[in-house]
Amino acid sequence: MHSSHRLAAIAWLPLAFLPTAAAAEGASFNASVGTPGIGIALSTPLSPTFSARFGLNAFNYDDRVSQSGIDYQADLKLRSGLILLDWYPAGSGFRVSGGLVFNENYLDARGVARDGSFSIGGVSYPAAQVGELSGEVRFRSLAPYVGFGYSKGFGRDGRWGVTFDAGVIVQGKPEVSLTARGPAADDPAFQQSLAQEERDLEDDLDSFRYFPVLSLGVRYGF
Repeated sequence: MHSSHRLAAIAWLPLAFLPTAAAAEGASFNASVGTPGIGIALSTPLSPTFSARFGLNAFNYDDRVSQSGIDYQADLKLRSGLILLDWYPAGSGFRVSGGLVFNENYLDARGVARDGSFSIGGVSYPAAQVGELSGEVRFRSLAPYVGFGYSKGFGRDGRWGVTFDAGVIVQGKPEVSLTARGPAADDPAFQQSLAQEERDLEDDLDSFRYFPVLSLGVRYGF
């Protein structure tokens, strides 16, 4: 399934629960900002201490970075959907969460030559021979999430409140793909250097196999 179709299907999931959620005390709509991006979520109670949560996050971020000896103009796309089970011990606002994230986070990058050359896999190549150097970094599309947080309504009717989440998405080892479109692209030795550069980048980015989640938001109960 195409990523955009998959996220659209996730977005419709909460609607299947709206009749129950609207009649059940403690149901809420949440909006948040944090490391996964700008998020929206629907929480619906399953029992006095358990709730199900369905949400979407998205954000774009551009920056110039240097990895493994190459400068890149990088474009980070954050796209994720989540299905979580929240446990509220003793019915308090504190919660422990676990579930699955439909992870479409990825990074597109374009290499920028230094002094007219690229260092690829430890070998220097003229920029004219490499041509356009582009890369893509992706992670596993289905990733587990564990964390904790807080969600509580305030005031006389308890409709408005705050939400907080901290946790980690285990998105796995990054997969790097590099492509060059210059004359050297047909050279087997250059392709070996490119494959080595991919491995070096995967090692450099290994810490991103754990994506930290930290978000703060507001809730509206109904």
